Amino acid sequence: TIVTRLVDEGRVHAVFGMGGSGGSQLISGVMRATAGF
Repeated sequence: TIVTRLVDEGRVHAVFGMGGSGGSQLISGVMRATAGF
């Protein structure tokens, strides 16, 4: 579903955020995942 896809993308962004520059990307990923709901 679209919701599942948004959540999955959010998780991917969160993982990249944690592995890369951190903070802002992690928050962005969480926000995207939350927006999916």
